[in-house]
Amino acid sequence: MTYSVPASRNTGSRRRPRTLSWIRRLAIVTLSLASAAAPGLVGGVTAAQAVAGPRADGDGTVTVRVVRAVDDSGKYTPVLEPGMSGVTVNLTDDAGATISGTTAADGTVTLSPAGSPLAGGKYRVQVMNPKPDLFFSAFADRAGLDNAPGNLSSTEEFVDLSGGKNVSYTTGFWNPGDYCQKNATLVTACIRNDVTPEPATSRTLVSFPYNARGVNNQTTDLATHADTGALYGIGYSKQKKWIFSGATAHRGSAYGPSGAGAIYRTDTKTNATSLFTTVPGAGGTPHDFATDMDLAFAPHVAKESLGDVEVSEDGKDLYVVNLADRKLYRYDATQPTASAPKASYAIPGPDTPCAAAGDWRPYGLGVQDGVVYVGGVCSAESSQQRADLRAVVRTFDPAAEAFGSVVMDQKLDYPRPVTYTVAPCKGDAWFPWSDTIPLKQG
Repeated sequence: MTYSVPASRNTGSRRRPRTLSWIRRLAIVTLSLASAAAPGLVGGVTAAQAVAGPRADGDGTVTVRVVRAVDDSGKYTPVLEPGMSGVTVNLTDDAGATISGTTAADGTVTLSPAGSPLAGGKYRVQVMNPKPDLFFSAFADRAGLDNAPGNLSSTEEFVDLSGGKNVSYTTGFWNPGDYCQKNATLVTACIRNDVTPEPATSRTLVSFPYNARGVNNQTTDLATHADTGALYGIGYSKQKKWIFSGATAHRGSAYGPSGAGAIYRTDTKTNATSLFTTVPGAGGTPHDFATDMDLAFAPHVAKESLGDVEVSEDGKDLYVVNLADRKLYRYDATQPTASAPKASYAIPGPDTPCAAAGDWRPYGLGVQDGVVYVGGVCSAESSQQRADLRAVVRTFDPAAEAFGSVVMDQKLDYPRPVTYTVAPCKGDAWFPWSDTIPLKQG
């Protein structure tokens, strides 16, 4: 009994050039099909022939481990390549009968033809891509199953389980969004001083290569104080080569020309910076640099303007946190400007509420594998109790436009490194938010 190769092209594998064993396998199949070809047959095998093999009761099992691959070596490195849970794996016989399983938390699943509709002893194994728009099949070792399970195999393989033979192998997926070029370009913001005013030409956005060392070495100025004012959040579109930077509320440093809700776009081809959009309702408390070094503005920090800025891995969406209304805003990131958001979403607090609803302060963002992560803190401003301080991260599903589960809820009751060694307030712990300066630490 031979097995037929499907007429459709194998698109599930990104393996390296086929080994001789793979070529021999295809040659055997081709010769078998050629000898069986006759009028009325499809692919040289009839349905009757396809199921004429023995039942699968005497067959062994196939165990597949699906991992998150990190390089193109074709080697499986357990420490670096964790298992992927929830991945569907199909086992199919020559007649097209299929059984399926789903990988467990460690990335493994075992499929057994025994007691199933499968027959023939030889089967195709297909590991289904859980996110085809993001993931690619891992680079497989040249030896295929010969070096399994210590090396990576293809996401589509053919196995012989007849006579009780068991097969185990490892395969995986990788996300190009996790990678960049060697000596990548880094970008950061520079907060300028407006209490003792710095020049309007002072840089507020700067880039430099990862390997640069020293002071002001290999830097490129991307925006000035006059262009943007104070900045914090930075996102990057790989597709457009655009840098997005968002305004921030900072005592002693003014907003830029477009105010508290401004997001600016820098084209890395020209290093020109211009306004991308203005997030509505972000606030706009005026600064008073001449009085107490802008002290009256301090209570508005992290409560108005913008938090983090991120761009989706496919470059289609820009996400930003509006600190004033505590919403996540979503913009079309494929155009040079955006007149309005595509949508906005109220960011829910943690499952175990903060001491008061007003203590929930979202700020941070992250994007990984098509999931947006929104981070914030329970500020303990209402209770002034350190025990109420927490850091919380929750997921957001862009496709469903809905927030998901809390993936981290961490109490901030542990020590920090000392900030000031000779000051009364050494800053060696986390403390509740307060609009007044305490007379002593704690």
